[in-house]
Amino acid sequence: HGSGKARRQFADIDDVCRLILHCARRPGFERYCIIPAVGAPPLSIAQIAESVVRTIGRGRIVFNTRRAESPDQFLDPNIMRNKTGLDFQVSLEASIRKSVR
Repeated sequence: HGSGKARRQFADIDDVCRLILHCARRPGFERYCIIPAVGAPPLSIAQIAESVVRTIGRGRIVFNTRRAESPDQFLDPNIMRNKTGLDFQVSLEASIRKSVR
């Protein structure tokens, strides 16, 4: 919906699994139970769609600007970093490549 300006974050499943294992292996891991599993800065839906098309090498993006723009939806990645010392490592493009092979 909208122009693609709304922002989102993504997390690759390998990074999320690494976060879960990291927390589960720590004494007192219950302190980590509520952590936003985000590591990437917010990207617009248009940027994410363009990355998909560029990584795959084909496709066309069409936004329906007659529909209402959705609000931004993202969290501060510093929360996860400050609580766990971890940063996500898998880029959007690498995650896309893994998904389409």
